[in-house]
Amino acid sequence: MDRVRIRKMLYIALFAALMAVSAWIAVPTPIPFTLQTFTLFLALMLLGGASGTTMSVIYIALGLVGLPVFAGFGSGAGYLLGASGGFIFSFPIAATLYLLLEFAFGKGKKRKLIYAAISLVAIYVIGSLWFSLAYSDGKGLLATLAVCVLPYFIPDAVKLLMAYYVSERLNDFLNRGK
Repeated sequence: MDRVRIRKMLYIALFAALMAVSAWIAVPTPIPFTLQTFTLFLALMLLGGASGTTMSVIYIALGLVGLPVFAGFGSGAGYLLGASGGFIFSFPIAATLYLLLEFAFGKGKKRKLIYAAISLVAIYVIGSLWFSLAYSDGKGLLATLAVCVLPYFIPDAVKLLMAYYVSERLNDFLNRGK
């Protein structure tokens, strides 16, 4: 195996572990405030869509087999069927969307932000639909958005911008020696 492939696998594993740690740093609410979106977008911006998708699938698989990688040190299929399950399942979908956008329109500094913003919207849509179908008790779209999107929009926008800033600073460091 060459050094580049080994390095890529190590980065994917590192970001899967960082995703777990970022889930543990949480403010408990029905859908916890965590740093997971920061970690996801940092991985996508540093490693690209393919590795970010792989990382997010590995993260979910670790939780499914019982490792306490979700918010509140949760794990298992039961946790994924909870209120925030749709958001967790949306991570690889959003990462795949990021990958498809990279493939269709190319890579670039400004494009990272646009692709991440579009992926964040996908996270909101999928997570909100899940929450609405499973937990809203027919209260409607506005009630679901009030719980699932409005409290998170500004913090997630800040996390997205922070991920961009950190990725730009780390990119030269991580690509050194390739």
